[in-house]
Amino acid sequence: MYKIREFSELTGLSKETLRYYEQQQLLEPASVDPLNNYRYYDDGSYFLAILLQKLRSFGCTIQEMKDVMRDESFTNLEVLLHQKKDRLSMEITQKQ
Repeated sequence: MYKIREFSELTGLSKETLRYYEQQQLLEPASVDPLNNYRYYDDGSYFLAILLQKLRSFGCTIQEMKDVMRDESFTNLEVLLHQKKDRLSMEITQKQ
């Protein structure tokens, strides 16, 4: 289990981003200590954090990220990534 500071360093996501993702119900800690409210993340949280980081880097909105996270089978993830790729390719073409 990782405290939020350790998890932040491990994933490259700021503590503020992790708290925001929790607020948006994108990435919730594996557990929260009821005495001090410390957030603890596990290895499964790491996978989800990296996925969210990659989705954000592709320009996904918070709503699109929520849709991906709700779809536990990730069946629509490929479709979303192809749409983002096509949009980025179009933007590159326009800028050239």
